[in-house]
Amino acid sequence: MPTQTRIEKLFLHAARMLNSTLEYEELMKLVLQLTVEATNAEAALVYRLAQNDELLKARFFDGRDYSVKYLAMPRGQGIIGWVAEHQEPVIANDVVSDSRFYRPAEEIGEIKFRSVLAIPLIGRGQMIGVIEAINKLKGDFDEADLNLISPISSAGR
Repeated sequence: MPTQTRIEKLFLHAARMLNSTLEYEELMKLVLQLTVEATNAEAALVYRLAQNDELLKARFFDGRDYSVKYLAMPRGQGIIGWVAEHQEPVIANDVVSDSRFYRPAEEIGEIKFRSVLAIPLIGRGQMIGVIEAINKLKGDFDEADLNLISPISSAGR
């Protein structure tokens, strides 16, 4: 029997989890965990945009201990804000040199940001949020990582 690829294993895990629960918090944690595993990242964030809200509401998943923290940051700030506004993915492998980087985000997750991969989340044709992989463990984020998590972006289109 051929060995399953890492991607196939992740999708099988996701399918099992999705079939076992419809609880929103569990689903968000699953999305974050899959993002960390698929991109070999240290952590992940998922931001949910409310139409009339001035804050980005987020969940921070720490791949080091699998904990989840909740936070909010002003709309339009950071790479996340740029992705939300332009609805385009961003790969930034040197975030401190990126003018869009929002340094207070480091305090939230108690993590020093080095690199991020951020993609917009689109649901029923509407911008609903952004998911971000943080700090690739080995090497830099690249197009292969983007291709692994891009299906999440358009799941609701």
